Amino acid sequence: MDEITRAALNFDQLLKSTYVFTLSKKRKILEFSVDFVNTDFFHIAGLQYLDDIVFDQTRNRTISLVLSGVISDQLLSSAVMYHTVAGIEHSDVRGRIRRLIKLERYLDTDNIIRVYVVRPQDRGSLIDADYVIKSQLPEDTSPVFIFLRKRSKGDCYGISSMFEKKSNEYAGEQLFWMKKTKITNGIENVLYKHPNYEG
Repeated sequence: MDEITRAALNFDQLLKSTYVFTLSKKRKILEFSVDFVNTDFFHIAGLQYLDDIVFDQTRNRTISLVLSGVISDQLLSSAVMYHTVAGIEHSDVRGRIRRLIKLERYLDTDNIIRVYVVRPQDRGSLIDADYVIKSQLPEDTSPVFIFLRKRSKGDCYGISSMFEKKSNEYAGEQLFWMKKTKITNGIENVLYKHPNYEG
């Protein structure tokens, strides 16, 4: 199965889920939810960087175009930025797609090692985000950064970008995990709870 197809199938399943993150910031509790919409997939996969090939870039159709085979690994691999290009920051879209396949695992794992409030001086940069999560799975040689941004409508946050750590380190004011809950089709599953948290 194509890697882009696996990523789309897994993301399509995440559309049924919402995560509730409960964090501690300077001894005060902070809670917010992260949800998923199908238009997020295009940007998280890095498809906006493949501007040297022609394909339908209608973001609310991307997942269905992938699942129907219109957008395939073969098509994407003909783009220069699909591959790692020395000196070009946003190359290696294939690497993004490979990490996107495991997005749910990155969010579910109890091995999420850091979460930060993005520093004020970094807001408005190329990565527009409010929070950044640094996560690593046992088989990974390096962690991924998952950037969260408040949606323009509603109270939830969405993933604005996600990629493997290469040279840059992203940080800010560190927060501490108190509780992590995943709600899928109305069923709540507590993935992590700090031993001292009573909520």
